[in-house]
Amino acid sequence: LDVVFYGDRESRDKFNIVLSEMINPKMNAELYLDSAEHESEIKQVIGDTYSAHNLSEDDILIVGKIGLMISGRGCARFEPILISYLTMICRERFVKYFYSRVFLMDESLRKIRHLINHFDEDPNSIDAIRKLMSEVSRGVILLDECLLYIEESLVHCAFASPGPDAALQNLAGILNAGVLFESLKRRVADLRKNVKGASVELVSIQKMTTVITDTQQGKVQEIMNQNNAKLFDMHRHLEESMANVDILKSLISGIFAMELFDRLFVVGHYDLSAPDGTSAVSLLPAIVEPILIIIKGILVIPGAGVAMLLLFWYVLGMVWYTRSKRSLTSRTAAKLNMILRYTFNLPISLKKLQELMQYKYIESEDLERESGHTIKTIVYNEVDVLKWRGQPPRVELVYDETSRFLLKVSFHLNRSETRLTPQVVHDLFLEDLALAHVISRDQSKAVIKRNRIVEDSEETTKEPLTAS
Repeated sequence: LDVVFYGDRESRDKFNIVLSEMINPKMNAELYLDSAEHESEIKQVIGDTYSAHNLSEDDILIVGKIGLMISGRGCARFEPILISYLTMICRERFVKYFYSRVFLMDESLRKIRHLINHFDEDPNSIDAIRKLMSEVSRGVILLDECLLYIEESLVHCAFASPGPDAALQNLAGILNAGVLFESLKRRVADLRKNVKGASVELVSIQKMTTVITDTQQGKVQEIMNQNNAKLFDMHRHLEESMANVDILKSLISGIFAMELFDRLFVVGHYDLSAPDGTSAVSLLPAIVEPILIIIKGILVIPGAGVAMLLLFWYVLGMVWYTRSKRSLTSRTAAKLNMILRYTFNLPISLKKLQELMQYKYIESEDLERESGHTIKTIVYNEVDVLKWRGQPPRVELVYDETSRFLLKVSFHLNRSETRLTPQVVHDLFLEDLALAHVISRDQSKAVIKRNRIVEDSEETTKEPLTAS
């Protein structure tokens, strides 16, 4: 009923049959259709009146849009004929709405085909097509079942015989349930063709949707290939830039080394004599002066100066440039080469979590709304070196604000500068949440215990494999 009446089963049409022993005023049947007071009273019961008939001298029949009325003494004898007619008219009303529902389904199929033909104009067209196809597919299945029930009911349909009573024969002739029955069989046969055609159309649309999906996947693959090519070019240019930077670094360090070498070891080449004629070397401390004299003697050897300059250049580059680079890149993301990911799905206190985040060095926040849920991602850096026994991790925390559940947590650590095991990192994080009352201590202990049991079972499973 929900499918045929489009979810509005309570407001479907009803057909009323009214039997009365008498009617006031009692008069000829045609006189009740006077388009005045009498007809207005009757319309309130059986709707717009179609016709009025005298079944006998005492019995009258008035047929309306939503029912019929028979008045006369002994009107109960008309009940079998009326029941036969009522079964046919109810089927006829149902088939009428069935036709309307089939036309709505055809309209949905046309809408799906339109979306398929213009799928490249709307990025959300595929989702809309799949949703409509799901609804139409369900409707086709239920309509086919309903049609099967109608066909079975027509097969087992029987009509009451009017007998020798002239009034019953007149009623059967006026209502003519047999003609309505034949009309219903033809209409049901037409409906079977319509439903079959809708099923074939749905299969065709499903094939077209598959083609569209393949086409979009091909476009996505092509875009990915283009992006990969661009990334490759960027990486190649980056390598060229790094090579240029290395060359520039070598040149700068070389210039600096030459200038420093010249100032330290080639003092005698400059006119640095004092006014009294003493050399500038003699003005240096007593410890440095012999060293400079020895180096000056070595520099007289052919090629020794160049060799010492190159050695000084290399040592200066290693001591100055390498240490400076290590100190500058010690906290970059490239050094965080150990990633631990955990899925918790724990109920949390949202207020306590927000209070805890006020004491963290938050790097970024991301908010996403999907299917009535608000998913929030917070990335922050820990700073307590003693607690984390080395370089603190960067933590990525994902939780559901709507249902107040902690979903996932990721830890990014420097593998070479941490002494923590994954289990210790897991336990430290849960203990922090328990201390801040984000979760209860019982929850923390239960999750820690469960994680340890899982790790112990994995180790037990690996031992026989290693032994074999």
